[in-house]
Amino acid sequence: MKNVNRIVLIGYMGSGKSTIGKLLAKQLNFDFVDMDTLIELRTFKTITEIFQERGEDYFRHLEKETLLELLQEKNIVIATGGGTPCFFDNMKMIKKHATSFFLNVSEKELKQRLQNEMNKRPLLKDNNNLLQEITDQLKIRKPIYSQANYTILSHYTPQKIVEIIIQIIEQNKNQKSMKLTSFFSEMLDYNYEVNHLFIQRMIQNQDKLSEKSIELFSHIFNAHHIWNTRMRRVKSEFEVWQNHSIEKWEELNETNYKETHKILEGFPLEEIVMYTNTQGHQYENKMKDIIFHIMNHTNYHRAQIVTELKKNKIEPLSSDYISFKR
Repeated sequence: MKNVNRIVLIGYMGSGKSTIGKLLAKQLNFDFVDMDTLIELRTFKTITEIFQERGEDYFRHLEKETLLELLQEKNIVIATGGGTPCFFDNMKMIKKHATSFFLNVSEKELKQRLQNEMNKRPLLKDNNNLLQEITDQLKIRKPIYSQANYTILSHYTPQKIVEIIIQIIEQNKNQKSMKLTSFFSEMLDYNYEVNHLFIQRMIQNQDKLSEKSIELFSHIFNAHHIWNTRMRRVKSEFEVWQNHSIEKWEELNETNYKETHKILEGFPLEEIVMYTNTQGHQYENKMKDIIFHIMNHTNYHRAQIVTELKKNKIEPLSSDYISFKR
């Protein structure tokens, strides 16, 4: 699922996109936009008038511009026009930037819903055989509609369809979160183990270590600890560049490792953390971004330590992640 903060409903005219979209947006506390209604409000013309005065080609370009604009918004449910996904690269853009649901209604059901709305539907207005027109158009459009992330059949009530969509969204959020937590847990294990190996090598060569290598490794532990405290909303015990004795490194490594694991188990990865950095500036980041930063920051400074070890004739260790996974 690409983005559950943008939900796009697609399907043939009369499939219930607006009705379901309004109910869904209310349940999710999202904004709701009906694309045809928005276009009418902006142009001060009905869709039928736009077709009559400017033609379908003009409308489709206007429709595409509106779609691209809405796909930049967050926390939004979008009800597209019946033809929206079928022109230009609209379906590709929908799939790239949103989570889409195809409301699949049978031809006979669509005929019943649309037969009293002929004057409001420019592509049906002059058609005398409504069922055949719907059938012919769906032969072309249905393969495109079916590219949506999910297809919902029509035999449910609007409220039931909303419940199904919300259930799908929640299931995918949970699955994504579980996969991400597992990934970060593995990265944390790797980080801990490589730190341990570095500590052992550096203890064995204490007499050759440079002040800079000690400073860099102490900084790694300090930074990890500081980020942990920011995520836990407690005060840090260390300064950024505070030095620690080599004998204390194993304890610091294990404490940081355990604290971050507790955070992974106890906090949502999408949770926003507000904090003040060492310069006094206030920022906010998601948990997952902070944890990923911890790993990158540690790898960066371990590479600097490797350079220092080489300078002092100490054989460095391989810290490649792929070696760890073998």
